Amino acid sequence: ALSANVLREGRIFLGEADNEVKSRVETIDSSQKRGFYRFSGTRDTGVQCFNIGREENHPEKFRKAYFESIDSPTELWIEASSRRNKWPKEYPKLRPACLDYFNFAHQAAMSVLSSIDMASTLAHGNADSELEVKLYPGVSTASEERFRDHVDLTSVSLLIQDKIAGLELFFEDSNQWVKVGMQTNDMPHGRRYSST
Repeated sequence: ALSANVLREGRIFLGEADNEVKSRVETIDSSQKRGFYRFSGTRDTGVQCFNIGREENHPEKFRKAYFESIDSPTELWIEASSRRNKWPKEYPKLRPACLDYFNFAHQAAMSVLSSIDMASTLAHGNADSELEVKLYPGVSTASEERFRDHVDLTSVSLLIQDKIAGLELFFEDSNQWVKVGMQTNDMPHGRRYSST
């Protein structure tokens, strides 16, 4: 129910809101996305996105330890990391749908990271999380690629899809791309995955 709500409300906002409404919650730049933005990759994909983080007055506290650990001067990260969520008042169901799913997914990610912490020397602590709802336009052919292959920069990526599958995993040992079904519970352990 949580994933269905966030998919429905995200699709309504991204698919129906006019440019004026979207511009009021638009991200200023790409250094820390909060709110609406249009994905701009290596080609114009037409993908629209809505990004949130934790609903906090001072979200920068979740990134402070990381930036301090790499000796990054505060002035380089504090402004972008301090951005709070932006919500379109014209779409009041979007906020609870996103936050309910965000909180559920964040708890799941923290559980996974806790297990990783116990089995390694990594320390994720009170890690930051993001939720992105994306609306992909149709493609002209079944073989048309939307994105080039890439590796997510996150420790844990949780993906919910609607009725159209598209995720593929690359297995380095066999040098093959494998389509991911709509439901899979048997991910091999200890591998790094690339996706398209």
